[in-house]
Amino acid sequence: MVESAAQAHERAAERVAAMLATPGHLNQLELYHQRTLRKKLAVEARLKTAVKSQISDVQEAFVLLNRSLQDLSDVDGELSVSQELSQASNDLQYHIANAKSVTDSRTQMRSTARLLTQILSVSDLVSEVQTMLADDEPNILAIHSIVMKLEACRDDVISRVEGSSVAQRGLEKAHQFFETVQVVAAHLEQLCLSEGSEMVKLVQANPARLVSILRVVEREEQLDKEHADSPHRPKRLRQKLFDKLALTIENKFDNTLFNQPTVGHFIREVSKFYFHDLAVAQTDLPPRCPPSYDIFNVILQNYHSRLCFMTSQLRAGKIEPGEIMLLLNWIPDYRVEMKERLGVDVATFDEQLLGVNVDDMRMQYIELLKEKMSGWVINLVGLDAKTLLRPSRSDDTTEEAAGTGERDATAANGDDSTADASGLRLVGARLVTDTPHILFQMIQQQLDVALQPSGGTSFCLTLLQECYNALTLFQKEYAELLLRVQSAYTGENTQPRPAGLVEHVMAVVNNSFHCTQFVTELLVRIGQHFPTSSNEYLMAQSTLEGDISNGFLSLSDTAARVLVDLTFQDVVPDFKNLFILKWLRSRSVMLTIVKTLEDYFHDFQCGLEPSYCMRVLVTSRKRVVILYLRELMSDSKEKYKPKSDSDKQAFVECMEAETDMIRSLFATYNVSRESTEFGRDPTFALTYARGVLVSAQSLLNVPWTKMRSDFPDFTWHHLEALVALRNDCSRRDARKLIDDIAKRSLGDKEPSQEEIDECQLFVHVPVNTSYAYTLPSEQS
Repeated sequence: MVESAAQAHERAAERVAAMLATPGHLNQLELYHQRTLRKKLAVEARLKTAVKSQISDVQEAFVLLNRSLQDLSDVDGELSVSQELSQASNDLQYHIANAKSVTDSRTQMRSTARLLTQILSVSDLVSEVQTMLADDEPNILAIHSIVMKLEACRDDVISRVEGSSVAQRGLEKAHQFFETVQVVAAHLEQLCLSEGSEMVKLVQANPARLVSILRVVEREEQLDKEHADSPHRPKRLRQKLFDKLALTIENKFDNTLFNQPTVGHFIREVSKFYFHDLAVAQTDLPPRCPPSYDIFNVILQNYHSRLCFMTSQLRAGKIEPGEIMLLLNWIPDYRVEMKERLGVDVATFDEQLLGVNVDDMRMQYIELLKEKMSGWVINLVGLDAKTLLRPSRSDDTTEEAAGTGERDATAANGDDSTADASGLRLVGARLVTDTPHILFQMIQQQLDVALQPSGGTSFCLTLLQECYNALTLFQKEYAELLLRVQSAYTGENTQPRPAGLVEHVMAVVNNSFHCTQFVTELLVRIGQHFPTSSNEYLMAQSTLEGDISNGFLSLSDTAARVLVDLTFQDVVPDFKNLFILKWLRSRSVMLTIVKTLEDYFHDFQCGLEPSYCMRVLVTSRKRVVILYLRELMSDSKEKYKPKSDSDKQAFVECMEAETDMIRSLFATYNVSRESTEFGRDPTFALTYARGVLVSAQSLLNVPWTKMRSDFPDFTWHHLEALVALRNDCSRRDARKLIDDIAKRSLGDKEPSQEEIDECQLFVHVPVNTSYAYTLPSEQS
């Protein structure tokens, strides 16, 4: 809004009043007046400059307007001349177009008439083709001739429409009109491809039809060359036929695998059609196909390539070691059959079966086999562990806790039904299980693989080593299992024994012994493959007859020891009742012990291998003597000590009677009392012990010398324990007496450490060793 004069005066008066508001401002009145004048002059100068500038712009505008008016006048004149020239040109062009139209009209009319005739017949021709395609066996050549006419008409119409003034809309209408032509042409193409891709079957069932299909393919190839500029060309029907053929072959192979994806099934199914199809492709197809197709090599390459792919897929998948060997064994047969039936050398192909070197496959087999064989062995031992360590039933617990020593007699007597249920069976009246047969059946299978001629020496030796490792692992795992059985069911705080445990341990002893026979059979098989003088055979002989056989013998020994421990687990409580006061009045304790052991020994004689039965009996005899000596030399206060000569005589007579009972028991089973391969008869230790009790003190060196000679691990402390039983000698007197005996024996030959270690009798009889003997013989 523009400020009025009154408002301006009012605002000015306010400013002046503000300047003169104080006396100090009056001194600056002149200064204010000069400043106001300067501002006024500046404003007036700017106003003058602005007015001059505007006047100058207006003058220039008038000059430009005058020039524009002159130019417009000139343009108007020239436009009139141009209009006259343009009118004359349009007239000339019109006359030229009319002349050309008159010249070409007849030609266009004749061409249009022919095209209209073809267009009007399209519907009828399409219907005719569809009817022919609906036949059970369409006439492919006749159909293709009609389709070629329809496609020629379509291409002609579309080319005319593309050159017209309504090209876009006309093309859409033309394509819509000829859609049915495209449909029947695609139908014919699909028919040719579907039937042509099965040319191996078709050439046997209807060779003429195959030839018709191939003629159609060749005609289309020629049309592709002649009408390369057509939007519907090239069709490349030949390439499509080869692609469809390859896809059909792939599906044929895939169906054989995916129905049951195993190597054995795949090889069986492929063998049913592979060589037959290739033989047909080699003999029947080439005469009916153009030479340029090289049809046999095309089919051969597709078949072989797909076979390589499928075998590679099988190898790369979850494959078992046996399937790897099935593939490796099948490859040589495949190569031979290809050579003999088709004259084709598979080695010339770029793509090889399995996709890897055969040696790499064998190494893959070895790696897989390591894990598999370890698992098989552990599972096999685990099955026996479930039997040997299975929980006891309540009736088993009651029976074992009572210490009756009764076992499952039906298994020992060969009852077939019980034997089947418990896993035991009789072979030549000996108890065994199927464990060694399963183990060595697995080893025999791998031995068959190792000894194949095509495998090579390196693969054979590597696989044999894996077999040795599996046998060693079996021995190790089974030895640990036996130790677990021993820990669980023998000693103090044992678990209740399951029924039939002793029979199963007997079977383990026999199994391990029979395993040595299986090892011998393995060596015979290897000797049939390698010369017996070759390094390979000698290495196998050293391993099998050395570590492996010794391992099974050691396993038998371990099982025998466990068997003895289980046997004596029933009688150890009875031994505790020896050498107490009521023991003097009756032989019932020893009768119970003998009866229980006799029951066990009878089963051993029936169910164990004779050689191991004797080992078990000899070990049992030694164990009886050790347990007897332990109770005799025990420091327990419950043990009876003769108090007079008559007591001592009764004591010695009891010992003599029980010694005879022990000897009679083992004599029943032909356990010799003479020195044998198993060592000196340990019952002589009981005889010498009685000699210590009844001999005069001056003659104690006689039983000592005999005992020390036959049983080198008999020590001065053991002698002290025996002498302390005499009624005429205290513990202190016994030690003094032993010192005297030792002095008289200073010249005697001391047993070697090897003899002491071999004896292993008194070392298991603990006695009081608190007194430290300083005699030279003791120090030695």
